[in-house]
Amino acid sequence: MIIVALTSFLLLITLLSVLVLTNEKKTTKIIEKFSKLIERMSGRKGITEKVLKRTKENFKTFTMGFKVLFRRKPLFLKALLLSYLFWGSNVLRTYFVFLSLGTKLGFWEIMVIQVIGTVVGILSILPGGTGIVGTVTSGAYILLGIDKETAIAAILLDRIIYYWIPT
Repeated sequence: MIIVALTSFLLLITLLSVLVLTNEKKTTKIIEKFSKLIERMSGRKGITEKVLKRTKENFKTFTMGFKVLFRRKPLFLKALLLSYLFWGSNVLRTYFVFLSLGTKLGFWEIMVIQVIGTVVGILSILPGGTGIVGTVTSGAYILLGIDKETAIAAILLDRIIYYWIPT
């Protein structure tokens, strides 16, 4: 029952995101607000104009990909399912790594921390987020109350499994 509810919730969030991202006005407003915030925080002028210019230049190309997927609904649903399976298997892998080290964590705790680690890795200037993702995720697990040694060991073991054993 919980799995069905969570899957429905994730599907709803995905569909709402796609609807927003395929609407040029809404996307431009969101990007403009985010750019202005970055501009204020960094103290650099002109970021918003550059970002909005690039958004307008690339929006049609971006939405074309979604339109192709929407025309091929079975392809879209397969891609969506594969994405959920990938994320689910990553969360399960991490869950079992922690379980093997004698620590039980919840599905959503692991999911949130992995999303945070992924976002930080994407924003990082280092190739592939080298070291940053592990540092952020182990720090997040420590903040959850996992002892430092277990958190670091789990992250290292998880990375080894992820990179060297096909999952």
